[in-house]
Amino acid sequence: SESEIIVDANESARNNRILADKISPPPPPSVNNAWDTVEEIAPNWYFLEWFGYFYKIPNNNWIYHEIFGWVYVDFTTTFDSVWMYHEVLGWQWTSQNVFSYTYNPYTNTWIYIIDIGYYDFNLSSWFAF
Repeated sequence: SESEIIVDANESARNNRILADKISPPPPPSVNNAWDTVEEIAPNWYFLEWFGYFYKIPNNNWIYHEIFGWVYVDFTTTFDSVWMYHEVLGWQWTSQNVFSYTYNPYTNTWIYIIDIGYYDFNLSSWFAF
């Protein structure tokens, strides 16, 4: 047809065989987002022992964390470590081994978080959320 481009005869024969045999590649392995596997404690409210309480709408990467407020959480398959975006702090990395500390690789900054704010180690100062 006018929309078909044939690179060479061997490629065309291969494509016709694949289409005729209806061969398709195997499906990719299923990978679950760890944020979607957390146990719900109340409608849309969740709790991780090391991370605390947060509100999450299904199929949405924005969560409302009890301390941070609204943060965007990146896709992760485990909670060994997580990336999240905060409108003031930017991208932060943390893990169950270091939380309440988070790290921003763009500014090379470690911060310590408490319920009313955070301590910036680069600036040696406390800030309110």
